[in-house]
Amino acid sequence: MINSKIRAIIPIGIIVASMLLYVLQVGGLLTFHDNFVISKYLFGNLYEGVPVADVSFDDKVDYIKKGTTDGLVIALIVGGILMVWRSFHDETIYLAIVALLALSFLIYFLPEGLFVRSRFLIPFASLVIAGGANAIIVLCENQFKRIFNLHENINYVRLFGIVVVLIIFIPLLYDSTNPFRNKLDDTAKGNQVFAMFSTSEYEAGKWLRQNVPYNTLVVSDPFSINLMTELSDLKPPYKRIWIEPREYPVESLRIMSDIRTKFFLGDNNEDRRAFLNKIMIDNNVTSVIIIVNSRTIKWTNSDELIYVTYSGLPDMQVSVIQKLINQFPAKLIYTDQKTTFMYKYDLSS
Repeated sequence: MINSKIRAIIPIGIIVASMLLYVLQVGGLLTFHDNFVISKYLFGNLYEGVPVADVSFDDKVDYIKKGTTDGLVIALIVGGILMVWRSFHDETIYLAIVALLALSFLIYFLPEGLFVRSRFLIPFASLVIAGGANAIIVLCENQFKRIFNLHENINYVRLFGIVVVLIIFIPLLYDSTNPFRNKLDDTAKGNQVFAMFSTSEYEAGKWLRQNVPYNTLVVSDPFSINLMTELSDLKPPYKRIWIEPREYPVESLRIMSDIRTKFFLGDNNEDRRAFLNKIMIDNNVTSVIIIVNSRTIKWTNSDELIYVTYSGLPDMQVSVIQKLINQFPAKLIYTDQKTTFMYKYDLSS
């Protein structure tokens, strides 16, 4: 008995520490002005995390709220309490599961901006809610046996317990999809594409895969290069990674910058030809596909090295495309006449 109590100290300590970290930050008693304290301590200034995920405690709370409902939060709390209670009877594994969920929350709310740590919350939260449901079934079994004197009909008792849980959890499960369904509704009402790329780009990528040799380079803005080379299986002009600039080697970053300044913003077609010829020779190819869309236009006018879009591509005017191409001797090989224009240039041109 004493050993079991000692073994319970560590998971209970983790649960209490997680609750304290959350409560202290909610109450404003504990604040962090640097969201990358641990990574900077471990790696120095070489590691500063991902800028777009450099978030505060309030941002992390808001991130959870957007993906959950009040019903789910209540189910999680009740499930955790029931599992801890059951762990002191005969289900010792329950306490470990709740402690792992608490540890996930503890890590999530540490002063680090990377949201990637939130991926541990979902499976452990699901286990806690499921464990709570199982605890309710056990409680129902005990009560039904006592009230209805069904000690010799255990199957009926379990059936009644399962029915009670289903009555509770079916509405809860449906309610848990509200954040996602609301997002879909808002996107549909706004006539937006629920993706980081449009259907026209998917069709263009499929066309490239079917009609262009795989040993062909793609030149565009970095996001479009990453996307279209993935869809078409063509080659990028640099080592492709996704998508944070700090992940790329210096040479790849230089090529991205040169595509913008030396090709798209260049005003001398001979210099532009020389630039494309060089990257084709460096990559041992003889052809390049130049892709232009509204993302490319915005990228050329932006200070961002990688310009990301989240709601598809708007229609483009042909005059804008022609101005960017600027009489460069490349052949238009594909266009949907609205969003995507693709040109081919050969090394021998």
